[in-house]
Amino acid sequence: MDRASVQSAFAMEPAVPGAFTWDDDSTVTFRPETALERAARYTVNIGAGARSQAGLNLPSAVSFHADTVGFLEVTQVLPAPDTSGADVNSVITVMFNRPVVPLASLRDQASLPNPLTLQPAVSGKGEWLNTSIFVFRPDQPLAGGRTYAGRVAAGLTDTTGGLLKEDFVWEFSLQSPEVINSLPFSGQSAVALNQPISLTFNQPMDRASTEAAFGLLDPGGQPVAGSFKWAGDSTSLEFQPAQFLTRSTNYLAKVETSALAAAGGAALTRPFSLNFTTVPPPGRSKVAITAWPSASVACRTSSSTS
Repeated sequence: MDRASVQSAFAMEPAVPGAFTWDDDSTVTFRPETALERAARYTVNIGAGARSQAGLNLPSAVSFHADTVGFLEVTQVLPAPDTSGADVNSVITVMFNRPVVPLASLRDQASLPNPLTLQPAVSGKGEWLNTSIFVFRPDQPLAGGRTYAGRVAAGLTDTTGGLLKEDFVWEFSLQSPEVINSLPFSGQSAVALNQPISLTFNQPMDRASTEAAFGLLDPGGQPVAGSFKWAGDSTSLEFQPAQFLTRSTNYLAKVETSALAAAGGAALTRPFSLNFTTVPPPGRSKVAITAWPSASVACRTSSSTS
């Protein structure tokens, strides 16, 4: 090709200054002087004025499009934006549209960027599951009923130098504490006199405030004395009455809304209560005697509940 005519026929839209390098008479490279814009479309035109060394022009102009690499973006987060009722044991996940970090072994994780901050602040450990997915695992369950804000700061770059132009910020709210299971269940009858009252919550609870909010009341509204026992994760409470309960008696177990979630969380959303009735007294035995024609006497007993 005639190099001068090719260079004169070459144009980019938008216009880009640059220089030509010929590898040979049929291969030319145009190198822009400055970096192209990200997420932009450029049109390359070679006009019909380009001609060969023999003087033959291109039969028609040639053009093509070139789309540059876009910006780094956050494509998905978990819990999702504006989530309400997220689990207090949630793992915070941030996903990007392109690789942010190179493939690395677990021992190299400490040298990789931590793109996430939470408000209120949460202690925990972050790691890259792969080159574009970051997860943060809190050391302790998050505070129930609270709203958290997650932020990925602008300025983070991907492996190609692509920039996160703006902060990515979102909020999510955690489930409020509530009782999800009880033993005995509400309305249960024939409950053993030494039966402990067991309550299971949907998240770890503050032990002191929950014990203070709990009460087991007799029919006269008087509290029953007893002791508390907790499971290790503070989600299960057991109240053991100090003495046997009274037979054939209806009791009320309750938890007031002053019971708080652990880690400075919210209070119980609504009061919880259950009624149960203890076992009745044992029945008296009735003895029936039947005389047979022989000298023997047969006895049969039956039990009835009075």
